[in-house]
Amino acid sequence: MAEKLSFIDQISFYVTNYAKQLDIAILILSLLIWSLFWALFIHHEFGVVFFSLSLISFIFLSLGKKRFKKELSAYSVFNPDCRRLPGTLTGEHVDKGIRLQL
Repeated sequence: MAEKLSFIDQISFYVTNYAKQLDIAILILSLLIWSLFWALFIHHEFGVVFFSLSLISFIFLSLGKKRFKKELSAYSVFNPDCRRLPGTLTGEHVDKGIRLQL
């Protein structure tokens, strides 16, 4: 038999699904608007320029994603106490490997 969800669980389920649907709708609308502008620029023979600038702007806009408070950076100099990520290959590891093989 199916379990009954509590009221809060039901609300949480609907909000999560609604947020996913809204994200998909925004993505589709954004792609549609971008395609219309690209077609307009192609008509005026600037399609390659528009595509190139779109690609560059997409790269720069994607760089600004925030990390969680406890999430470590891949670059140890940006972490508290210069902590490294587990499993990171360092110069010390390479040096030890070379010395043991000689």
